[in-house]
Amino acid sequence: MKKPLDVLADMRKQAVFRLFESKFRARMRITVGSATCENAAGADAVYAKLADLMAAHGVKDVSIGRVGCAGKCDMEPVVTCIGRGEIPVKYALMNPEKMEKVFAQHVLGGEQVYEFSMRRLTGAGPAERVISMCGGKTCPRRAAGAVEDAFKAALEKHGFGGRVALLQSACRGVCEDGPVAYVYPDGVAYERLTEESADRIVREHFIGGNPVAELARHSEQIMNRFQPVFGDIAFFGEQLRVTLRNCGVIDPESLDEYLAVDGYEAAARVLQSCAPEHVVEAMKKSGLRGRGGGGFPTATKWGFAAQQKSDVKYIICNADEGDPGAFMDRSTIEGDPHTIVEGMIIGGYATGANHGYVYIRAEYPLAIRRIEKAIADARRAGFLGKGVFGSGFDFDIEVRLGAGAFVCGEETALIHSIEGKRGMPRPRPPYPSVCGLWGKPTVINNVETFANVPVVILDGPDWFASVGTQTSKGTKV
Repeated sequence: MKKPLDVLADMRKQAVFRLFESKFRARMRITVGSATCENAAGADAVYAKLADLMAAHGVKDVSIGRVGCAGKCDMEPVVTCIGRGEIPVKYALMNPEKMEKVFAQHVLGGEQVYEFSMRRLTGAGPAERVISMCGGKTCPRRAAGAVEDAFKAALEKHGFGGRVALLQSACRGVCEDGPVAYVYPDGVAYERLTEESADRIVREHFIGGNPVAELARHSEQIMNRFQPVFGDIAFFGEQLRVTLRNCGVIDPESLDEYLAVDGYEAAARVLQSCAPEHVVEAMKKSGLRGRGGGGFPTATKWGFAAQQKSDVKYIICNADEGDPGAFMDRSTIEGDPHTIVEGMIIGGYATGANHGYVYIRAEYPLAIRRIEKAIADARRAGFLGKGVFGSGFDFDIEVRLGAGAFVCGEETALIHSIEGKRGMPRPRPPYPSVCGLWGKPTVINNVETFANVPVVILDGPDWFASVGTQTSKGTKV
């Protein structure tokens, strides 16, 4: 019998092949933001216009698709054109008329429409390349400022003034290897930089066309893969994304695209090589706290449930999110629903739960559709149901809709709602991890909490704990 990681490797290989045929072989990929906010701003009409233009001109070497919200709400709808070997161009405040011009001038003619670009609207000039220097607290102490000055001098000396943009990014979480820099569109990250190496990179890489191999960083964490697509814009480059690492990057309705970015790798790894108590210990070491508001240590909650002796246990994802104007959970589900499914699988395995619920408010129709599709696709792939990944662990998830009562965001009221009762809180103890849904041990975590779980497993609890404050590790949307 194949092991879970072998099962996943076969499926990922097939997924990447399908993506190569349908997407990555294209000379250009175009994505249209399609979260609720962007659709309300007119993204559906923009996408429809693009699809019509593609069909009318018989364009076969360009792929189009949808992605979740990138988070620049004042500039939506956003259309991103990603050409081979080029800095991704993000067009903002798009409408069908603008899309027609972008299609004619950029897609067909190869010349970007700078007047519609996000770089112009955010005050950044056009650039052939972008050097994004880490602006974290540790890198400046390691002479990052001097390296940045050396880059400026080298660019001027070798005739790149005005052609290469120099930006500062958020901390990359690799402080021991700083100063670090990322070069667009080449996709090369450099580490342990000095003033001398800055001049060498300009000479050998920019002029000679050969990246400096011994200075290049070869390991890459799964967090913040958003950076290579959006990090050439200062607004995005200064963000370190963990929960939203895939939002705006992958098609949220494509299992293949999630698999291509290490999706379900964490779940397969724990099922193959980790005892449940080791998963709980990893959560403890990471310092991950609940992101729903209470900030309760995730490992403590999981540990309580794991210790209970019961034939049935449950795990619940709280996606009720009733705070006015708060759409962190909605953005995550609409942009990357499979990461919630994966986080729940890991949580179920760690606590001994075989059944999960996603409790989501009915006012989120797009999020509901995408999480339901993600669950159905995962079930068809063998990632949910009997013998997850061919292992001996059974786990499945179903969706429950809330009617929009603010109080049902409180965990005991949420439990009553799932049970078909009036959503009212009850005194605690007993806590849900001891006596919860239908009187059984139940773990309830927020959407954002579950989205962090795969990162803790793959990048390691030590890396996760290196980000954030002393008492609250990681990032917060």
